[in-house]
Amino acid sequence: MHTRRLTPLLAAAILWGSAPHTTVAQDATVDREAKRQALLERARADRALSDASSEHLISIEFPGGTLREYVDAIKRAAAPEPVNIVVRDNGVEFSIDPVTLTQVSIESALAVIEHSGQTVVNGRYLHAGARLTKPSGGGQPVHVVYVQDLGAEESSPNRSPESRDFLVLQIKELTTALPGDPPESVVPAETVLTAIEAVLEIAGNADETKVKYHAPSGLVMIAGPVNSLRAAEQVLSQMSRDTSVRRSRARELQTSQGLTNPEMLESELADAQADLELAQVRMHVASERHQLAEQGLAKTHDLVEGGFVSEGDLEQRRVRMIESQAEIEECRIEMERQHQRVEQLRRSLDRARAISSGGGSASEIDALRTENTMLRDRLAVMEAQLAQLQGRLNSQPGVGRAGTGAGGGRSGGGGR
Repeated sequence: MHTRRLTPLLAAAILWGSAPHTTVAQDATVDREAKRQALLERARADRALSDASSEHLISIEFPGGTLREYVDAIKRAAAPEPVNIVVRDNGVEFSIDPVTLTQVSIESALAVIEHSGQTVVNGRYLHAGARLTKPSGGGQPVHVVYVQDLGAEESSPNRSPESRDFLVLQIKELTTALPGDPPESVVPAETVLTAIEAVLEIAGNADETKVKYHAPSGLVMIAGPVNSLRAAEQVLSQMSRDTSVRRSRARELQTSQGLTNPEMLESELADAQADLELAQVRMHVASERHQLAEQGLAKTHDLVEGGFVSEGDLEQRRVRMIESQAEIEECRIEMERQHQRVEQLRRSLDRARAISSGGGSASEIDALRTENTMLRDRLAVMEAQLAQLQGRLNSQPGVGRAGTGAGGGRSGGGGR
């Protein structure tokens, strides 16, 4: 059941005919408040997770040893603060060279593992890495340290250390309508999955990639080559932006239809303020990622000069830097767009209150509608800037090309 807003004329007719029908507006207000609280809680959780994973700095002097010994050294350096690190080395004694770090984050200390090079054990190439996972039920982040088997020594001497990985995507915000959303703002799960599988085919790794969809939780789980996972993530990011634009336009249309209804505008303003806070949180997280990308690029450059890693690793770091810069620019534009929306609603609410109290006139209503149209035009210009940014990103070598495939057939390698 999708909650629809009533136009002022229809609302007036209902109120005139029968007083008990006011519960419809009350229910809509309750739904709006529930959505606002959910958005605020999500923003606080995202901010807490970002702060928890980046604010604690450590210094470490590691003389060299096994992977587990290095993880134990990180935990000792972080004490008394608890650090959640899970090691999956399959019983292999992967060695880490001596390491000296001063005032770095836990993520930076674990990033050293990724640049430790390859080890040959029993004729097979092995590589270690680390990734950060966010518990679905909330709480502190968990770092997973793992050892990858890259294949036989004679068959894969030049295989990339980041050959395979695992990715979990949440698509519920695309497939589930929020209170007040029109039906056309919802994307069927089948459409999302088809887009993901189509881009896997374009990336050329469909046969090596497995896709599973868990409908009750809205999670899509993908295992395969890293470039396939990034392509799938880009598709979901683009679809999320498109859905956000459609929802914003629908809200703007509903707002323009209720320009003289103070209660409706108050609900819209609360919703817009929550969206602005979320945009600010995303900018904070994007800035943190950009800082990590800068650190990773500098370290990889030093490792390339020392002959420890290949030029391919350096190119991957450059790609991540470009992606993080684009993400920051997108967040900046989104914050400005949401700020304009909040200011527009505040002015509309002030004038609507004046009109409802007898201080307004038909000419003021017309002026308000004109201003609303001008602001929507400004929002359209900002959306065009976003599209131009995406075009520039796609033109970079190795960046964003997979995101061009939004259609196509089913992937033979993706089972659900």
